[in-house]
Amino acid sequence: MTAKLIVTCHAVLALSGCCWLAKRDCFPACPPPQLVEVVKPCELPEAVTLESFMRTECADPKLICYSAPEAAKIAANIDRLKTWIIQTRVRCGPPASAPSSNPR
Repeated sequence: MTAKLIVTCHAVLALSGCCWLAKRDCFPACPPPQLVEVVKPCELPEAVTLESFMRTECADPKLICYSAPEAAKIAANIDRLKTWIIQTRVRCGPPASAPSSNPR
């Protein structure tokens, strides 16, 4: 059994070696070199600084409450983020793969 296995392995290896030595085309040819365009990444706007805010006590523990000045800080943060996103899209263009508005 072992002798048959050794002879079979030797025959397979010898035939593959003969193919490679005789034809020199057993392996596919290398693909031709391709030109690659290097795209310069866009420059992002300067970093956004967000204000910190604090929650206030609520009567109902299921709710999250903010005082009027703290809510104004949240609104200002959201406005800064929206402005930053608009500036980024103007400089860099829209995202390559935008999320679908109609999820399946």
